[in-house]
Amino acid sequence: MPEPSPVPVTAGDLLTLEELTRLRRTSAPRGAALVLHAWATIAGAIALHVLWPSAVTLALMVIVVGSRQLGLVVLMHETAHWLLFPGLRRNTWVGTWLCAAPMGQDLRAYRRRHHLHHRLTQLPEDPDLALSAGLPLSRRRLAAALMVDLIGVTALGRALAWRPSPDGLAATWRRVRA
Repeated sequence: MPEPSPVPVTAGDLLTLEELTRLRRTSAPRGAALVLHAWATIAGAIALHVLWPSAVTLALMVIVVGSRQLGLVVLMHETAHWLLFPGLRRNTWVGTWLCAAPMGQDLRAYRRRHHLHHRLTQLPEDPDLALSAGLPLSRRRLAAALMVDLIGVTALGRALAWRPSPDGLAATWRRVRA
């Protein structure tokens, strides 16, 4: 495994300021198209299995829906940085209701934690430090981790571990809606 570079590489080392500005530009039509594409793909995969039920279409549906769920979480991340749409309110609304809530996430809580992670990256107070503690992985450990994810063990563990807010389901729902 190659050794990490002792000198950090930044986006500015690889791209011009003009390229960075163009990449960071928000667009309402592009943001809407990305969200619509994710949901249309999910609906299409489900429709395919409903219209032609079989083990093959079920497997295809699970793979496609899972990939678009990941896509919705990526879009949630963009809305957490207010980068999917121009304007704070639209990012928050779309991020909350069309990206985060369907994935069982709370955008406001994610946004707070994620911004804290950016301020404290790789410091002892970084809330996501545990996520990168074991990295980089050997090829063998990466293959094992991917296999566990692909066969659903990770999802099953998270589903079994999920609990509503200690204040009850109503409080959990209010937190998601806020």
